[in-house]
Parts: sequence; C-alpha cells; structure tokens
Amino acid sequence: MMTASSCALSDLSASACASVHADRCGAQAGPLASYMGEKTLFQNEIKQINKFENFLELATYLARKKENYLRHAQGFWGKWTKKRVPWDILAGFGRAAQVLRENEDVQKSWHTLKAPIAWYVEKGWRVDAEGECLMQEWPIEEADLFAVQKTLRKAFLQILDRTNTVFLNSLLRIPPGRSRRPCLMPGRR
Repeated sequence: MMTASSCALSDLSASACASVHADRCGAQAGPLASYMGEKTLFQNEIKQINKFENFLELATYLARKKENYLRHAQGFWGKWTKKRVPWDILAGFGRAAQVLRENEDVQKSWHTLKAPIAWYVEKGWRVDAEGECLMQEWPIEEADLFAVQKTLRKAFLQILDRTNTVFLNSLLRIPPGRSRRPCLMPGRR
C-alpha cells in the first residue's frame, strides 16, 4: 500500500500528487516537472495567501516566501514555456509586500522637514517603485491573485497618503520669511 508521503505519479494523478506535496511542503519545495502539479501548487498557495485578513500578516508571509516563489518562477513552468504558471507575479508581490511592511508607519518618526526628504532619498523611492509595479495590469486568469494585488495596492495607497500628508504638513509649518521658494516647472526660471 502506498502512503501519501511516498507520492508516486504512477499511482496518483499529477494534481493529486501536487496536493499531497503542497500539504507537506507548500511552495517551499522546488519547481515540479508536471504542469498540473505546478499549477495546483500555485493555486493552493494563492488559497493560503487569501486566508490572511490583515495586511501585516499577509506582508510578513509573502516576504518570507518570496525566495521560494522566485525559485518556482525560474523553473520550466514559470519561465520557459508559453503555458506559464505566474510565480513571477507572486514573487513580485512578495518583494513589494516586504518593502511596504518595512515602511508601514515610517512617518511616525518624522519631526522635521528633513526627515521625510532623507527617507525618500534612502528608502521611499523603493515604495514608489513597488507601488508602480502593483498598479500594473497583468494578463493573468487567476481571480484570487487579483485579490492579493488589490490588498497590496490598498496598503501602498495608504502609505502614500500618510507619508504625503505628513510631508505636506511639515512644509506648511515652515515659518514665514524662511526659504519657501516655489517649485519651478522644468524649463522655467
């Protein structure tokens, strides 16, 4: 008799084997040789991700798993065929989630106008870059993947709103008479 842990393709379908494999290893294991197996593993991972109800838990999970997603994205069914499994998109979500999580409440430590400027030059531009990626539309069919994208987009927009509000308030607190030069448009003097 065969146990679920021995999982031979001759005795189980690729999809059933992938389900057993996902239960044991999740996306932690490397890419699978079977398209059905890889697709099932991907769909099971999306179901797991969509169970998270708060952003920080989701972001922590995605950031922790992004290297595994990258490994699958570099595999045959993630990169080398027209019938791709979109692990690369999930890896991008993991990268974005990590950046967003690291900058979740960054504005709380800003007490001067220099602080948000320094933050943007050092780290904030990454938030913008990841936010721009999150706003892209991908030709994918998995509706549950769009739910993950929607959650990350919402988190990005909230961070953007909070940081811009604090920055604007810092600008408005500059005392009259101090240098408050208007921003010039490119090409104007």
